[in-house]
Amino acid sequence: MKQILVTGGCGYIGSHTTCSLIENNIKPIVLDNNINSYEWIIDNIKEFYTKDSCIFIKNNCEYIKNINYYVDGIIHFAAYKSVGESSRRGLDYYINNIGSLLNILQFIDKYRIQNFIFSSSCTVYGDVGGVVDENKTIVDGSSVYGQTKIICEKIITDFYNQNKDLNCVILRYFNPIGANIKIPIGEYCKKTPESLMSRLLNYVSGRDDFVLHGDDYNTIDGSAIRDYVDINDLSYAHVYCLKKYMNSGGVFKIYNVGTGKGISVKQLISTLEKVIEKKTF
Repeated sequence: MKQILVTGGCGYIGSHTTCSLIENNIKPIVLDNNINSYEWIIDNIKEFYTKDSCIFIKNNCEYIKNINYYVDGIIHFAAYKSVGESSRRGLDYYINNIGSLLNILQFIDKYRIQNFIFSSSCTVYGDVGGVVDENKTIVDGSSVYGQTKIICEKIITDFYNQNKDLNCVILRYFNPIGANIKIPIGEYCKKTPESLMSRLLNYVSGRDDFVLHGDDYNTIDGSAIRDYVDINDLSYAHVYCLKKYMNSGGVFKIYNVGTGKGISVKQLISTLEKVIEKKTF
């Protein structure tokens, strides 16, 4: 059985990808310090599958040099990811997001690991309107968080150019939404979530307030438009890339992961109200 190291595997996208790996007969080795996630996520995954369906190591990416498991590849999620917080804690974001990547690449270089998938973001495109493709020139990430992703992508590109036998895929996510319907592993984080759907659900359940920011955009209803991708589709994208490019002898690919179709905030609110059959906004 193939074994894949998943950094940040207790997080929202990481935990769903862990499940997708298990369901495709790949064993995840999850490395997560749980600074913004919960260890019980792994407990729920093991309870649904089997106790030995995955391995959990509670630590940060610097610990990777002490791992004694053979791995066929690495999926690197572990990073600070709040756009708003990054404007207040910029230095922390640069140290953590870039430092963790360097630890991973050192491990790859030392043990000649052949398969690597990096979790990037559509924030690398900055504030743009309309559909963007992977060939767009990256200029400004519009936030410190976005800048860390741009820098990480540049480092990975340079690393690949010196290690052409590496199978490397960068996935630029748009806005993940939803949850695994079989296992309770939705977007559970210790800090207040910033994703729109989680904020809406917190509001309708009485756990938090919700304020609609902006109703005069040049859109169909005046509210902001975003591309939302189902978390289960997004998680499988990582498995698909592993299957497609593992043992390819050296590839470098960048993919956007989204639908290419925008949904406005008000449209999302309207859909939620239909599903819960309650007018709440």
